[in-house]
Amino acid sequence: MENSDLLRRLLKVEEKAAALVKDAAAEAEKRVAEAEKRNRQRYDDAYVAEAAALEEKYSADIAAVKGKYQKQLDDFTRMLDVMQVNNERFSQLLERLLFENGGGEEKKEPAFEASYKTGREQ
Repeated sequence: MENSDLLRRLLKVEEKAAALVKDAAAEAEKRVAEAEKRNRQRYDDAYVAEAAALEEKYSADIAAVKGKYQKQLDDFTRMLDVMQVNNERFSQLLERLLFENGGGEEKKEPAFEASYKTGREQ
């Protein structure tokens, strides 16, 4: 019976070893799951922080560009307000450019107009 006692002892040891392996596998899965959860949380926190920083920088850049644009617009408006409009000179310039000088080209009278002025037909 020594052999059967020895076999029973070995089976009990093997059974305990199997239980230890099963417990170790469960503990490993639990630790891996916890590590994945921690890493996912750290990633999410870093992602949210980076996204918030980029959003803040974007908003600041937009505000700076809007401010620069508004300043340029205000400067231009002030420049227009300061300018004096001389409607009479503008009308004279238009008259000269459009009617007297033919838009900047040398004036050429038609033959009929020349004959009308001199009194003879050409």
